[in-house]
Amino acid sequence: MSGNSTLTLRTYPSALIRIDCPKCKRSAQYRRSALQERFSLDTPMVDILEALVSCERWDDASDPCRMHYPDLSHQLPTRKHRPTGTR
Repeated sequence: MSGNSTLTLRTYPSALIRIDCPKCKRSAQYRRSALQERFSLDTPMVDILEALVSCERWDDASDPCRMHYPDLSHQLPTRKHRPTGTR
């Protein structure tokens, strides 16, 4: 992958995809094959994370959810930047 490539469901390095939030004490895991039924293989992992998270803190800038992919050695952005008040 080049430096400006986006990590997608296709390029995620494991068949098991785990998400975790140490703040909310929530976690889950999904098989890539199960996520393929819901998302295209070319869907960016940031978009998948946003779709999977159902946390009231997700858009709360003052006390945000910290859901992320714990198995990645580098930190992915946890959410897209959106104007305040939009979802």
